[in-house]
Amino acid sequence: MGIKELLVLSIFIFFVVLFSNSVIAGNGGYVNIAIADAPPRILSISINPEIAYADSEIFCNIDVYDENLSLLRLEYEWKVNGKAVSGNERQLSEPIQAGDRIECRIVAVDLYGKGSQASSSIIRIQPKGILQATGYAIRNFDNTGEAGKGLAGVTALGVVLIAGFGVKRLKDKVKKR
Repeated sequence: MGIKELLVLSIFIFFVVLFSNSVIAGNGGYVNIAIADAPPRILSISINPEIAYADSEIFCNIDVYDENLSLLRLEYEWKVNGKAVSGNERQLSEPIQAGDRIECRIVAVDLYGKGSQASSSIIRIQPKGILQATGYAIRNFDNTGEAGKGLAGVTALGVVLIAGFGVKRLKDKVKKR
């Protein structure tokens, strides 16, 4: 091979290497990476109130996370005494009575159809005692919140009991005379 041919071959190799490096280094492109969508995460689920009576309004409270919260579908499933009852709402609409065992199950489904589920702990519907029958509970003494009406109920009940006791004592005194 002559010098002329060697020179042409060298120039050809030089341009091939130069061109290939510039194409590899300078050729900007986009790579699409499909990131798998994670299903929604149910962080907590509970029934409110924790101490409930037959006339209580019972709600299923959840804390759920998903990247697209606005496109999240929540399906509520209620069980009373282990049997599924109708209703796909946050509030239990089934009639209940003292002794019933209530459970809430939630299914969270995202935009892509991926879902996760969780169940609450089971609460038992309590029978009403004398203080609860007045519409007041003694659990909450600060006159706030749905859990109780505070001292007002205890005070009202006390006045009724004292008044009743006083009337009985008066009747006893009248009979003795």
